[in-house]
Amino acid sequence: MSKVDQLIDTVSRRIQAYEAGDHAGILDPAIMADAWELLRCGALSPGRYPPKVLHVLAWYRWYRAAVLPPGERETDLQEAVVLFGLLPDADPLVMPAGVRAYLLKRTGGGMDSGAKWLERAANTGDPAALEHAVARLTTELAALPSGPVRALALANLATALRVRFDRGGDEADLEMAVRAGREAVRSCPHDHAGRARRRATPGSA
Repeated sequence: MSKVDQLIDTVSRRIQAYEAGDHAGILDPAIMADAWELLRCGALSPGRYPPKVLHVLAWYRWYRAAVLPPGERETDLQEAVVLFGLLPDADPLVMPAGVRAYLLKRTGGGMDSGAKWLERAANTGDPAALEHAVARLTTELAALPSGPVRALALANLATALRVRFDRGGDEADLEMAVRAGREAVRSCPHDHAGRARRRATPGSA
C-alpha cells in the first residue's frame, strides 16, 4: 500500500468512526496532521488531486465543521467548499444532494472552480479559460481563511499568472505570480513539509 493510500485509509477510518457516533475523534490533532500530509503528498501535480484524495479531505473538513462550535467552524466549512468543488460534478456518490445544495448556495450557484479552469487552460491552451482561472482563483482567495486550501489556491494562482506571463509577456503578471507564490509559502506553518512542494511552484521563487 502506498503512503497516499495509507493516509487515505487512516483519515477514512476516522470519518467512518464519526459516522458511527464517535464525533469527538474527528478533532484529534493526529488526524489533522495526517490530512495535511495527504494534501502535501497526494497531488498529481501542483493544484491537481485524484478524486479519492479530494473526497476524503472534503468529508473530513465537513465533519470537523459539524463538531466545532459555530464561531470556530468557518475555516473548515470554507475548505470543505473548495475541496468538494474540485470533485467531479456528475458523481452523486462524492457529493450527495444535500451537500451539493449547500455548496451551491454558498458559491452563488456555480461549481466551476478556479483550479478546474486552470486545468482546462493547461489541457487546451485556451486563453479564455486561463482568464477565467485567474478571475475565479482571485475571487476564491478573497473568501478563504489562512490554511492549507488557501495555500493551494495561491499556488494555483501563481501558476496561472506565470502561464499568462509566458504567453503575453506582461511583467505585472510575473510580479503578481511571485507575490502569490511567496504568500502560498507563508500560508503554511513553518514546520509543515508542504512548504517544500509549494516552493517549486512556478512563480514562487
